[in-house]
Amino acid sequence: MAQVYSAAIAGCGKRGKVHADVFHRNPRFAVVGLADVDKEKMAEAAELCGGPEQFDDAAKMLESTKPDVFCFCTPPTLRLPFIRMAVDNAVKLVAYEKPMATSMTEAIEIRDLLRSAGVKSVQSHQRKYNVQFRKVKEIVDSGALGRIHTVYATATGWMMHMATHLADYMRLLNGEAEAEWVIGQAHGREKLTDNHPSPDYLGGFVQFANGVRGILETGSLAPDVPEVEYWWRKVRVGAHGTEGFAE
Repeated sequence: MAQVYSAAIAGCGKRGKVHADVFHRNPRFAVVGLADVDKEKMAEAAELCGGPEQFDDAAKMLESTKPDVFCFCTPPTLRLPFIRMAVDNAVKLVAYEKPMATSMTEAIEIRDLLRSAGVKSVQSHQRKYNVQFRKVKEIVDSGALGRIHTVYATATGWMMHMATHLADYMRLLNGEAEAEWVIGQAHGREKLTDNHPSPDYLGGFVQFANGVRGILETGSLAPDVPEVEYWWRKVRVGAHGTEGFAE
């Protein structure tokens, strides 16, 4: 019989409810706790995952439930404190929304903290499993495009919302090849006050170890996708090869 892992979730907004529902639907997980300062949202989430114990403090939830998995869906500024909570309570895996951190310094600290404690982590980059991305991947892998020389990903959404997704898409189409070097340019300050603080625009190039060049743009100056109305879906991802392209 497969092991059942206990899971506790902090943050019961839109994303938190999705996680609560999906954990509950998977027979290998049991949701044992929810935490949020908004009792109404937490009660709604509880209805989706079997009515677990509810807390107004994430630290108290972890101390009480001692879960195998700690999932949190919070603004980006709360990453490091919640990772510390997980390590202090011997959590086996931390699952949380991207971005991993709001600075490289914080990202390195999180990485080192998790490694030293032997705790695994995963960020939510599930969108690459959508049918449109898998279809482009299928075409690339079929060889129909010949030798792939360029992969690209653009979005009109800003960096902290979209950039890690875009990098993930490019790596998907390029066989998860590692980067040799990256160069980029940031522009604009308006979005620095957003709850996902970002420059207004970010553009960059990636040279992958297999010789493929990657191009990434995200933000106000990125190419529009006029066929799509909602900004979150204004994404363009593709690959160019010697025999054609797929997008």
